[in-house]
Amino acid sequence: MTKRVLAALSAVLVAGLPGLARAQATNVHLVIDASGSMAGRIEGRGKIDIAKEVLLGLLGDLPPDARVAVTAYGHRRKDDCADIETLAPLGPRAPERFAEKIRALRPTGMTPIAAALEAVGRDLAGRPSERNVVVLVSDGVETCKGDPCAVARQLRATGAEVRVNVIGFDVKAEERRHLECIADAGGGKYYSAASAREFRLAAMEVTRQVAQAQPAPGAGTFRDEFEGTKLGPSWKILKEDKNRWAVEGGKLLIITQKGGIWKKADNLKNQFVLERDLPADYVVTTKLATTLRSQNNWAALLIHLDKDHYLQLGYWGKPWGNNVYRRPFFAKEVAGEPNVLEFGPREVGGEAGAPKIDFMGPRTSPETIWLRLEKRGSTFTGAFSMDGARWHKIGDHSMLRMGGARLGLMASNDQTDGAEVAAEFDFVEVAPAP
Repeated sequence: MTKRVLAALSAVLVAGLPGLARAQATNVHLVIDASGSMAGRIEGRGKIDIAKEVLLGLLGDLPPDARVAVTAYGHRRKDDCADIETLAPLGPRAPERFAEKIRALRPTGMTPIAAALEAVGRDLAGRPSERNVVVLVSDGVETCKGDPCAVARQLRATGAEVRVNVIGFDVKAEERRHLECIADAGGGKYYSAASAREFRLAAMEVTRQVAQAQPAPGAGTFRDEFEGTKLGPSWKILKEDKNRWAVEGGKLLIITQKGGIWKKADNLKNQFVLERDLPADYVVTTKLATTLRSQNNWAALLIHLDKDHYLQLGYWGKPWGNNVYRRPFFAKEVAGEPNVLEFGPREVGGEAGAPKIDFMGPRTSPETIWLRLEKRGSTFTGAFSMDGARWHKIGDHSMLRMGGARLGLMASNDQTDGAEVAAEFDFVEVAPAP
């Protein structure tokens, strides 16, 4: 059958369109996989049932001026690669146009992703001056001998403003590579949703980001979605190790290794520093996915003057006897003297139906965390979120004489030989403080 997600569906829509202003409507083309494999189950529920629930919520929460088209495939006949249906042509975001048809989908047949994207392309042909976001939701790969990567590339070549984004729902590693190819070729992003919770988080992120006015380009405003395969020209890498970082799948990927800048240490590889001036007061936000498997695995954003003067906001596998205590933390170092604040409670969530997260113990699969650092005068505030919606303050630090400091992204195992894990930064954004 045909990644970040969560950070999956919502970042999908706006991430595909840098600088999108809410004053202008967007065409949202949703392509739903209803092939046979969507009859599978996750956490006791059918994948297709989870998809219907989440996608209907997403479409219902889009801005009123968004225009929506919905296409499905594999829902009517077995072994038929022509089983593709436009459930709702491009038109108003009115649930009565598509809700019942989405609810009626039954996973049955094949996965003709390429042909489904070609159908979307025929709709785009008459819209060269409009913004178009394609969101493909699939739990597997092409099964009808088409080349969806080539079709996605062709959509970009038509002259229409389009980004093809892909949400991989419960996919295997090999399937993920195929789906990432579609997103890369279509100029969009790939997002991974390995559970119902991650799918819901994706929809929350979509709703928030589509509804949120994007900051107009101006002094101090910067956002990097890490599209393509090359790092943007504003970045400098200190102590580069080319074998342990990459830009792929819409993410900056850093592999942790031994090294750090804590106290007298100066052996941290792959320190990514943004060579742009920051506003006088600002908010920096990033979305990170990582697997804290070993003690002292960590990944963080930094406000970095030099190796002895910086602030560090991140996620850390703190040693706890023989165990790992996953800790959101906010640290500073002044003239080599550190001060570390840690989030106190062992758990978050549980309110209003939100999933409960226990920070005790190592992880065997990626975990997503949003980090937000705000500067006002000499006060810096660090906060984190596990769903992109509910924020938890870690604490405040005061720092003087930080003129000329730069934003940084880093990941490490500190001075230990722990497991090397991937830190995947989905985006980083700097905006003047409101």
